[in-house]
This record gives sequence, C-alpha cells and structure tokens, in this order.
Amino acid sequence: MVQQVVCTRGARAVTPFGSTAQVRVVGSEHASHELIAVMDWLYGHEVEARDLDAGQLFKRLRGVATKGANGSARLAQSDLLHGMTEVPADGLIRWYSLDWEESA
Repeated sequence: MVQQVVCTRGARAVTPFGSTAQVRVVGSEHASHELIAVMDWLYGHEVEARDLDAGQLFKRLRGVATKGANGSARLAQSDLLHGMTEVPADGLIRWYSLDWEESA
C-alpha cells in the first residue's frame, strides 16, 4: 500500500532537501529505493508518524521518499554525476567518451 501511494510512478522533477538543483530523471525505476527510504523513516519515527493526520503523513513520506538523504532524487543525482561529490549547482560538467586505443 505504501509503495502505491507514496512512490514515484512516472517521470518527475525533484529538488532534494538541501539542494537548489532540480533532478529531472526521477522515475518509477527508483520506486524500490523510495520504499526503502520510507520504511526506514517509519521504523525510526513511528510515534511521530502516528501523530500526523493522513495529509501530513503523505507529505512527510513523499518528501522522505524523493527528497531525503536516501531518497530517489539523491540517487538519481548521484547517477548523473557518476559518483562525483561537492559539485556546485551551477557547475558545468562535460562528459567525453575516451577511445581506449588512443589513450593507451
């Protein structure tokens, strides 16, 4: 049930918490990571979750699923940067393919 309600089903643009750069490639392929992030949050914050009404709980879980430290936007952002860290939001990155025969 949680996965059907909270997790991403189509392509979305998401801005992770603490970032100013939008990630435009969050999609249904990230749903399993979103579910893990949500369940991890729920287990650690059960008392808080029980005090929230349905709308508040949805907002919190959707934020954790997509924007949180273990959410899909951070995962997609990491994939786009090929593991690079501390890249400024306005930093220009160019990827070039190397011809291994020429580089050897």
